[in-house]
Amino acid sequence: MSYQVLARKFRPKLFEDVIGQEHITQTLMNAIKAGRIAHAYIFSGPRGVGKTTTARLLACALNCETGPTDSPCGTCNSCREIAEGNSLEVIEVDGASNNGVDQVRNLTDTIKYNTSSNKFKVYIIDEVHMLSNAAFNALLKNLEEPPPRVVFIFATTELHKVLETILSRCQQFIFKLIPEKTIITRLKKLVEAEKCEAEEKVFKIIANASGGSMRDAETILEKVITFCGNSITEEKSLLALGLVSSDFLFEMAEGILIENVAKIFVVISKIVNEGRNLDRFVKDSIEFFRKLLFLNVSPSIINVLAFEDNTGKRMNELSIKFKEYQLLYIMDLLCELASNLKFSYSPRTLIEVAFVKICHSRNVLPLDQIVKKLDLVQDRLLSLLKQTPKDSSDNEKISQIEFNFEYIKNKWADFLKHLELKKLMLKNYLNDGILERLEKDSIILSYPESSVFSAKLLNEADYRKELDIELSSFFNTHLSYQIEVKSTEEIDSTNKSETSDEQKITDFGNLSSNQNEFVSNALELFDGKIINIKNADKKGV
Repeated sequence: MSYQVLARKFRPKLFEDVIGQEHITQTLMNAIKAGRIAHAYIFSGPRGVGKTTTARLLACALNCETGPTDSPCGTCNSCREIAEGNSLEVIEVDGASNNGVDQVRNLTDTIKYNTSSNKFKVYIIDEVHMLSNAAFNALLKNLEEPPPRVVFIFATTELHKVLETILSRCQQFIFKLIPEKTIITRLKKLVEAEKCEAEEKVFKIIANASGGSMRDAETILEKVITFCGNSITEEKSLLALGLVSSDFLFEMAEGILIENVAKIFVVISKIVNEGRNLDRFVKDSIEFFRKLLFLNVSPSIINVLAFEDNTGKRMNELSIKFKEYQLLYIMDLLCELASNLKFSYSPRTLIEVAFVKICHSRNVLPLDQIVKKLDLVQDRLLSLLKQTPKDSSDNEKISQIEFNFEYIKNKWADFLKHLELKKLMLKNYLNDGILERLEKDSIILSYPESSVFSAKLLNEADYRKELDIELSSFFNTHLSYQIEVKSTEEIDSTNKSETSDEQKITDFGNLSSNQNEFVSNALELFDGKIINIKNADKKGV
């Protein structure tokens, strides 16, 4: 007989042999005992956790010569034919390669033929999510009104891709990942059955590498046994699988703590030169720092993580040396690295760059501290602006006589243009209001009731702080503002008053030609502009 791999050689023969899925096997056994056998089942879950195996066991249980029974004998002709894939009553179909409507119609055509010996006709469709919509629709009629003694069993790793109309007609069973401890127990039995010896850490390494898949664990064990022979050691197992030992990870972490980039490069060089799997190294690093983060946040979780030997003590001591925000930053970088690694033409370079950043993680500040520092800087600027203005030798101070409402009014357009480059939102909110007057060191801004939204925003603490800084900086003196909300009538009357004052200025254009030329020359000579025009008293002329 040809050689069989471990996954096939030790395939479960009874429902009790399916490990980690007791919530499903017990339900199916009870259903068989009670005669409550559904016409359609759908098994979903990750790969290698027992979906197809359970489907075959259910087919054996229904068609065993002693059945239907929850404990198929495994020795009768029917059980052996199903196990070997030769049964006429149990038809297995790969949904990935038979996903067209024509293949499904050919399959459903066989349903009308009765089975021999009054047995169940069982259709097992693996990877059912790969079927096309038309193929699903071809199945629908048989699922709605199935012939007697016909059972459909669908298996899928992507349940969300199966049509709702199919799901609603099936009993759904969700298979879960198998716990690490359960996998280790199973691996020990397999090693014993193969008459091999293995170090305790080997089982932990294989279980961790399997990712909760029993089939993957059995395949990895097969590879390790082939490489190591009957005596399996931790070192040989790591070499066979291209994995790194925890010593590498501890060495990396210690290098990060002292910001020793050279040490990091040496460790990465060792990993590459020994032919270790870089992708797996990054995943192991993520898991390593994840545990450090948990221990840093809650040291009592050490019992849940179930470390071996003195590893837990070393991890606990190491976690205290890191800051929580530092570990969070490292986790972000490693997760980003794992995502980008598969698309990189130079994985080693990508890993080295990421770990250089990680080495300087102690210098990275958390966001809340950055915000606090910015607030302190802002408060400091405000306090400096409230102090005595700079000496006139550095920046000529505007005299109290010159600094009046007319000065602000003339500079207001420049101030808005200044805001447009730095704080466009503030500029837009100011545009909705009217510059009305100056009271001491406060500008009074009037807002119509229709622009009350802008007025409310400018009254908020954040906007007020920003605008106070901009006003004081632009006008070179401490300056704040007050908001007044007025009715439309009040705003209109204010505008009319301002218009009459401005009209006096525009009267400059009505001066006689001689007067006009004289004033123009004066303005050009002194680089000035007209602020106001007053009519001279004729008696004083």
